[in-house]
Order: sequence, then structure tokens, then C-alpha cells
Amino acid sequence: MSEREWAASGPHRIYVESTPVGATLDVEAFMTSAVQDVLELLLSPEFFDRFEELAEAQPSDPHTVRLPSELHMESLVADLVAAGPTRMALDGGQVLRLAEVLQRVAQPRPVPGQRREGGAAA
Repeated sequence: MSEREWAASGPHRIYVESTPVGATLDVEAFMTSAVQDVLELLLSPEFFDRFEELAEAQPSDPHTVRLPSELHMESLVADLVAAGPTRMALDGGQVLRLAEVLQRVAQPRPVPGQRREGGAAA
């Protein structure tokens, strides 16, 4: 399976694509929703002033050394993560479908140029 395969439906579709060493999960729908939620949070009274202060406090020199007390971004990120979505809910059918697709992708596949057991490389 080298093409993207649908693995879970619902408000946040999940696609799986095999890679030579495993798989990648495409969770674009979830990320779109999460980014929208973060933007709404940044525009809320709780976070807007902090975001504005952070934008104004950025040094013009990227090599400027910041003291731990000046690391406002890390604090804002932590608070946004705490307030935003961090989990994607899947019902039983979605879990089974995702597990089925991942199990299929996880099956060993020959790697071009790799020696077969008991034989020489092609």
C-alpha cells in the first residue's frame, strides 16, 4: 500500500500511508480544527493580550540571548495546549478500522536490494 488509505471517518478523517519503515498518519482534518481552536483562543480576552505582548517583545536580532524569565512563548504555548484540543475521539468502529489498516501496513515488505533469507541479493 503506497497510496493514502482512509482509516477512520467522523469529524476528523484519518488516512494512513505506508512508508519503507512503517507508516504515516494524515490527521489534516484534526489539525485544521485544532488550529482554528487555537486562533479562537488567541483572539479571546484570556490570551489576546499575552499574544500581543509576545509579538511586540520579539527581538530584532535572532541571536539575542533570552533569560528564562523572558521566555513568554513557552508559557503561552503550554497554556494554549492546556486549553485546546489534544485528543482525537474515535468510536469502536473507527478504532477497529484504524487498527486493521495499521496492521496491514505493518506487515513486513521486501525492501528493494535487500537479501532474501537463504539467497543472494538480486
